[in-house]
Amino acid sequence: MGPENLERIPHADTESKESIEKGRNNRILIKIIRHGERSPDSLLTDYGRQVTQEKAAAEKDALGKFDVVKAVGSDAGPKGPTGYARSLETADIYADTVKLEEGDGVSEADEKFKKYKTKERSLLELKGSKVSLPFDWNEYYNKHLPENFDQLDDKEKARTSHIAHEACVNKLLTIPEAAVFRRDVASRHAFFVNTYLRLIERLKSGFKVLYPAGGHGGFMEPFLQQVIKVKEKAKKNGRQDLIR
Repeated sequence: MGPENLERIPHADTESKESIEKGRNNRILIKIIRHGERSPDSLLTDYGRQVTQEKAAAEKDALGKFDVVKAVGSDAGPKGPTGYARSLETADIYADTVKLEEGDGVSEADEKFKKYKTKERSLLELKGSKVSLPFDWNEYYNKHLPENFDQLDDKEKARTSHIAHEACVNKLLTIPEAAVFRRDVASRHAFFVNTYLRLIERLKSGFKVLYPAGGHGGFMEPFLQQVIKVKEKAKKNGRQDLIR
């Protein structure tokens, strides 16, 4: 990672006073989520917003309590009515839904009530990268949608959209021409995760932070593909510390 890439390093909002004990009993949860249902012109749909809220609400109790929730993500693509592109808006909706409220046993003055400002993170897209997809994702995606897509109800649109998305991902993960792209996006995601995990030592002790990170299909899968390969290799070599 050269000096020209340093500006892409994410920065967290952390306490800077030297007198505060740091790095003990901290927890950082990075939840990388794909954007909600999109329209053929790449905007987040109302149904996508609704499903994101429902999923976040269902997961809120399982996530537990966090001192701070901060949404980050890719802001690539056309901007919706919120001013965010679909991935960043999805992360923002998720953060808004899971953040603690007064009914969760905290007061408005409590720090646990806080949600930091949602911010774009270029590491979750291709901004600044010299690699590109070896095929037109939108064209290939729309090619796999039914001709009567606009007449379908929301659930049927979601079902057929998933089929189109799966076709794109399968092509991306298998064609030799995409090897350089796969390596690049996997390394960007790995750097993103590692950067945030290293913040554990900088946070004041006992601090818990949740980062909903909005990303795109086709960008997350190469990273997960490499994670699986590392885990399989670690398992074969008896490296239990790398399997978790």
